[in-house]
Amino acid sequence: MKKMIRTKLPLSLLLAAALIAAASGTAAAKTPAKQDSAASAKGFAATWKDKLNTRQTEAEPEAEPAAPVHALVSSTSLWDTDPDTWKTYYSMNTAYVYLQDEDAETYPELAEALSSMAAEMSTKNDDAFLSMSTEARQFADESGQGIPFSSVDKADIMRADSNYFSIRFYNESYSGGAHGYYMNAGCTFDTKTGKELALTDVVTDLDDLKAAIIPLLEEKYKEEIMVDLKKQFKEYDADSFCWWLTPYGMELCFNPYELAAYASGQQFVLLPYGKYPKLFTEGIENACEAYAVPFNTGYIPGPMDYDVRHDGKMNVIQFIPRYMEGSYSEYQGYTVRIDDRTFEMGEDDYYYNLDSVHLVHTAAGKDLLWFVMQTDNDYHYGKAVDITGGNAKDAGTFYGSYYSSFFDDAENEQFWTFSDALTDPGKFRMLTIGDVLSTYAVWQDCYAGVGGLPESEDLFYYTNPDSAPTLKLKKNYEAQEVNEAGKKLGKLKLKAGTELTIERTDNKDFADLRVAGNGRLVRITLDRSDEHWGMTTDGEDPYELFDDMMYAG
Repeated sequence: MKKMIRTKLPLSLLLAAALIAAASGTAAAKTPAKQDSAASAKGFAATWKDKLNTRQTEAEPEAEPAAPVHALVSSTSLWDTDPDTWKTYYSMNTAYVYLQDEDAETYPELAEALSSMAAEMSTKNDDAFLSMSTEARQFADESGQGIPFSSVDKADIMRADSNYFSIRFYNESYSGGAHGYYMNAGCTFDTKTGKELALTDVVTDLDDLKAAIIPLLEEKYKEEIMVDLKKQFKEYDADSFCWWLTPYGMELCFNPYELAAYASGQQFVLLPYGKYPKLFTEGIENACEAYAVPFNTGYIPGPMDYDVRHDGKMNVIQFIPRYMEGSYSEYQGYTVRIDDRTFEMGEDDYYYNLDSVHLVHTAAGKDLLWFVMQTDNDYHYGKAVDITGGNAKDAGTFYGSYYSSFFDDAENEQFWTFSDALTDPGKFRMLTIGDVLSTYAVWQDCYAGVGGLPESEDLFYYTNPDSAPTLKLKKNYEAQEVNEAGKKLGKLKLKAGTELTIERTDNKDFADLRVAGNGRLVRITLDRSDEHWGMTTDGEDPYELFDDMMYAG
């Protein structure tokens, strides 16, 4: 047998151990060694600025308003590849959920619970990768089939506040046969205590739950369901249900083959807290006023049940990317459906991949769809669609994607991606491309503005210290020094060979660089006039001034 190569790539996401075990007879996921040092040492979250304090929720006088909680998802990819032919036998994408540093300090019990869950998944995922790689190679040798085995995991944060923290896991896998399999699972914690909650911790009576979901399933999936629901659910105990919490209700999922044929897919029902007040434990409705909830993962995002008119009646919302005419790999535009109403939009939007779709409810009462797309040169941009009141209209374009960073654990030969989970429209980071003196990633603290688009009060875009470009002076140079607030101080003489790291930029005219050795900050400003385009304002050609400048494209 060829030597097994395990190549780590910073791809997508995770699934709880139960998912892969149920789907393909194996376990799931892998956590980076020394996670505490990995997450904190990278300083993944630069200290959040205290910008907006608009995330209070209406509650009973004695109830403490829910506060938002901020999380991140770490991910990696493992590949078993023949070193001679580069044929892939098995690939595994994993993902794990952690609290961001500041929130981990506020809710240490929840932070520990999430880390413990990831550690347990790590052990099982190591075993799963080895066993499935061996099985995939045997299958390929015996069958001659060229389709590699695979397992792709993802984790979405469905509710994240000071009362409840709820995760929706997703897995799709292929291990031979006519088709693969996909499924969801849920996991919910008490945010303050870190206790993982059973269904009976949030529902007052299991029989009442069954009685509530049966008519909803029969109405919504009348043609698909192939079982007697009353008989089926009679055998169900609290552990039989797949569920998670959102800010506005409990969602239950029934995976393929559970109630219907594989071709019928999954079945989902949402139980709003306000419509079933006696079914749920007291205080479960105390969620944040502003929230962001991801659409269900899949090739095309699944429909979402949501009361978009806020009249007590559920609506079905769907976002569908549209293929470009004559192509099955490029998209042009998108369709938004609200119940039986269809809105064709985005004729001028061309993209290759759809990264994410979120329902965003702002503190101002707007309901929006935010979705991020990937286009040429790995460039990302987003669109906002205002669906307040049940109509859909274009709310504008924003540039970039939600913040992500990388951690290279050379000692353990791991390469990880850490990505912010969008849960709080009042505080999140946007990542975009900086192009002053080089091409690099930059980010800003953002919030959902009144018009429905991400806005920022930051004066600068910031680089990640681990990936910021470092330039070297080719000659002696007298640079403009600035302080941390950006105020000009005076001229600073720098010698040839001095290294300077780009720390921040206005992403238009200037970049501020940190001087190696003394830690002082200097500003390089570019001339954008037609006559001197690309030169510094003091007449220097940046390419004659610096080594190591690199631009993409």
